Amino acid sequence: MKLAFKKITINSFLILLSWNTVSCSQAQETEQVAQKKNSEQNIVQPQNSQKNRENFTTFYSEFVSAIENDNWQQLSKLTKFPFTFRGQLDFEGELQVNQSQFSHIMPTFMEQETFVDLEGEAFPTTYRTLALSPMSKAKKMAAQKAEIHDFVFIKENNQWWFSEVYTDLSNVNLN
Repeated sequence: MKLAFKKITINSFLILLSWNTVSCSQAQETEQVAQKKNSEQNIVQPQNSQKNRENFTTFYSEFVSAIENDNWQQLSKLTKFPFTFRGQLDFEGELQVNQSQFSHIMPTFMEQETFVDLEGEAFPTTYRTLALSPMSKAKKMAAQKAEIHDFVFIKENNQWWFSEVYTDLSNVNLN
């Protein structure tokens, strides 16, 4: 009975997440100020193919689409290498992988179990489910860095990149 209640609760949580709207106005405001400053200083803006990666909401949509469609090549194009798998706790360390290793690891990694905290109680889910959940609220959002669920994104050279993920390092299988 308790397990059924937990499943209903997590499903309700995921449905509620899907109804939330994206809220990154602070980061977008900072981006707009930087863009205005750049234009005042006559700094050359990136080509159109790169402009869509200046806006975090648009970038995150591409990130989700790549995972949803199992398009690991597209996900690689959105990723900064070496990519870092970081332990949940500082003493657990990290593992850096190149593009080839990343493409090999990600299909099975996204299916690995992780947990989402809902009102102080942990519920099992997968990294894929977390990635496909709407970005209702970033854990941390700044002009140059965003943390959503266990995923970390950075902005370098006016472009957003998927840079690392927090995980139990035993989830990362290099074989």
